[in-house]
Amino acid sequence: MSATYLHSRCLRRIARITYTEHVTNEEVRRRLKSPDTILNKIKRQQLRWLGHVKRMDHDRRPKISLEGTIDGSRPRGRPSKRWIENFDQKRIVELTRTAHNRTTYRALVNALSKEVAPKRPARMDGT
Repeated sequence: MSATYLHSRCLRRIARITYTEHVTNEEVRRRLKSPDTILNKIKRQQLRWLGHVKRMDHDRRPKISLEGTIDGSRPRGRPSKRWIENFDQKRIVELTRTAHNRTTYRALVNALSKEVAPKRPARMDGT
């Protein structure tokens, strides 16, 4: 079960809206005055944590583990993705540059977390 499905299901239960009423998830969020999706909330928390770590001293373990590398090579097969690679590298540079100014960083995180995620393409059968 995906996080978005569970989030939508919980919001529908709170609003007492059944799936047979054919109300979109966007409409459910609008009725509950909860405009953010769960994915946007997760993205915002991850970006806030990134700023917190970037402001740390260089000898702190979270910063060492985020920015450090390990000698040697990975086993054969598909390379594992690092946590930081989930974000656009241009934005990481911009976030790193502004991390020490908390108000600018907070505004940037709010702007980035409200970006609309790409919608799924329409199915071949038109639904």
